[in-house]
Amino acid sequence: MITPTDNSNLQFRDTESEQARLASMNMQAHTSTQSPIAMLDDLLRGRWKIAIALGIVLATICAVAGFRFAPVRFSSTGRIHVAPTGSAILHATEETENVYAYNTVVGTQAQLVRSPRVIELALQSPTLSGLDIVSNPNASELVSKRLTAKAVKGTELIVVTYESTTPTEAQLVVNAVLDSYYKLHGESGGDKRAARLQKLFDRRTELQGKRNINRKETRDFITNSEYAASDLRQILEIKLAGIEELRQTLASIDLEMAMLGMNDNTTEGYVDIPIPEPLVEELELIDPDLAKLRRQFLDLEVELQQLKEKYNGNETHHAIISKVRILATLEETIANRIVAARERWYAAKGSVSIDGASTGRMSPEQLVERRTQIGEMLAKAKNEVRQLSEDQSRLTELQQKENDTNEDLDEVTDMIDILKLESDPSMFSGRIEIVESGSKSLSPSKDKRIQLAIAGCVGGFGFSLGLFVIMGILDKRAYSVSQLRHDDSKYRCLGVLPDLAEGNLDPARAEVAVHCVHQIRNKIEAHRIPIPSFVLLVTSPQQGDGKTSLAMALASSYAYAGYRTLIVDCDLVGMGVTKQHNLSQHRGLREVLSRKIEVGQATRVISSNFDVLCAGLDSRFGPESVRRDGFSDLCNELRRMYDVILLDTGPFIGSVELLPIAASADCVVLTVRRGRSRHRLEECVADLDKLNVQTLGVVLNRAVRSDCDHYVSYSVISERRLIMANGESQNGELNNQPEVLENVLMHAMNLSHEDVHETNKKK
Repeated sequence: MITPTDNSNLQFRDTESEQARLASMNMQAHTSTQSPIAMLDDLLRGRWKIAIALGIVLATICAVAGFRFAPVRFSSTGRIHVAPTGSAILHATEETENVYAYNTVVGTQAQLVRSPRVIELALQSPTLSGLDIVSNPNASELVSKRLTAKAVKGTELIVVTYESTTPTEAQLVVNAVLDSYYKLHGESGGDKRAARLQKLFDRRTELQGKRNINRKETRDFITNSEYAASDLRQILEIKLAGIEELRQTLASIDLEMAMLGMNDNTTEGYVDIPIPEPLVEELELIDPDLAKLRRQFLDLEVELQQLKEKYNGNETHHAIISKVRILATLEETIANRIVAARERWYAAKGSVSIDGASTGRMSPEQLVERRTQIGEMLAKAKNEVRQLSEDQSRLTELQQKENDTNEDLDEVTDMIDILKLESDPSMFSGRIEIVESGSKSLSPSKDKRIQLAIAGCVGGFGFSLGLFVIMGILDKRAYSVSQLRHDDSKYRCLGVLPDLAEGNLDPARAEVAVHCVHQIRNKIEAHRIPIPSFVLLVTSPQQGDGKTSLAMALASSYAYAGYRTLIVDCDLVGMGVTKQHNLSQHRGLREVLSRKIEVGQATRVISSNFDVLCAGLDSRFGPESVRRDGFSDLCNELRRMYDVILLDTGPFIGSVELLPIAASADCVVLTVRRGRSRHRLEECVADLDKLNVQTLGVVLNRAVRSDCDHYVSYSVISERRLIMANGESQNGELNNQPEVLENVLMHAMNLSHEDVHETNKKK
């Protein structure tokens, strides 16, 4: 058999690896083009049963709601006849015999049917008094939206239609509209329009005169006002603010007089009290530079703290010493200025003049005089505010009168414009006739209950699927191998390990597990650097992902393939490999790294081509004692003895020894348990890239049957077991090497599940 250490076969292995790499790339390209059903299954994350159940419930609810609340409309239709010729009022004229642009005239009458005047008059009809729409404040707008009037091409008819939720309301409203239209625009409509138009002209003239009078009154009031402004509210606010300031000043004077024991407006009862200690604010008023110096002092303290952090607290650094000296000088300057300011305070007896204004205590006479002045100013300000309030009220009243007159004038002008748009009444005298009134409909004109029920059913089911798809997009946990395959730019998926924690381990499932391990080993061989002996690190982002079981399974697979294999238990805390092989009482890695024993004395033979270097007994040698140079020397020594060296370390989270060990490895394989987050996986790959360590890929642990189908042909496995059984019956004996490997692999892969179960049981 050709061993991996044979240099003459290195070129053959390179070609084989390249072919395997190309096959892997082709498989990834094939699997990246997933069918829509497979993509939907990935996004649902196994929740498709819940999504379908919820979709059925929501579809039923939405369908029932759509059917019940769908709008059902009944319509009633009436018809108006507009004759092309009419009867003369006094004498026959050309206009009464032939109407110019008759189609336009009919279209205009169709628009007049929906005019606000016609609708308002219709709502006043006694026949509509019992309908709910009449009591609605927006009744005119509702009727206008539901009412249509169209001139039928090629005829002399106008079709008027009204839609409602009940057939009775539709019939009553359309007949009321027809009656009001005929009253306004029928035979007597022209005379009424002329009389109404004249009244509107008279009303407009009256309102224009009233508006001119209101404008003159407002203009005269503003001219005679003291401030000559059209809005006194801003001036009033300023005056009120001044009154409030005077009141606060008066209150402070009264408080100071009370502290001195003085009566109102007299100096009786005056008691001299000691000069109070100056406040920090008062000292800063005396010496304005004092505040600037304080701020400068605080800034220098912050800079000093930053320098100490920058130089690791080394107070002997020249920059820190210089900053400390500057602070001391500035502190002494501030102290001297405070002493000088205090002397000025006591010399002035608690009163210091700043920019012409006095601060501090005033003499009793000054307090009385100041209080009298403030009182007079307050009374004067109150009178001004009272007068301003009266002027503002009067001005507001005048402006409101002018606005009301303008609104009335605009309304009258709009009504005149509407009447002017109507044609000459003499042209339509006797031409308009209601030829058909509205009737009660027996069947709905619009019924969308079926359509909305179907839309509600589809929408409810689609909402359920969409909700769970969004949840799947936001969920970054690894549920299937397809999620790892689609992240080709970060890491590749090397394979899966089936979930062996559920049910009994039958021979078929065991054979699948063995097949998956061999697939992972072959992919590692296809992608790794083709060197005679290499060091492979097996780790995981978090505890419990199954890194130890993967390392043991790969070691067994390499040993079965003829590689001289060594697995090193580098997890000095968990010691999973050591516990699996009952080597807790044997010397191992700790003693080798501390140079107490040689490597050959520490390794233990497990089976053919399979050795183990356990964690060791020396408790004084912990994870923090592992050094990169020492471990690199150990790896170089092991390369001369073995073809494959597998390193089982602790997880990335919380593992102290992982990074120095990873720096000594040739490549790394990561494993993640199904249902764990992929964020940590990306962080691990990024950290390994910084160490210039090749990340071969990731293995999905506890995969379900559908993921194993991507790597295993069950028909081939069944045929292989049948051939083995036939060979046993013919030869009378069985080559038990595959079954031994199968037992070793199953023991390694099941142990992680047992550990998890024991941990949960203890908790």
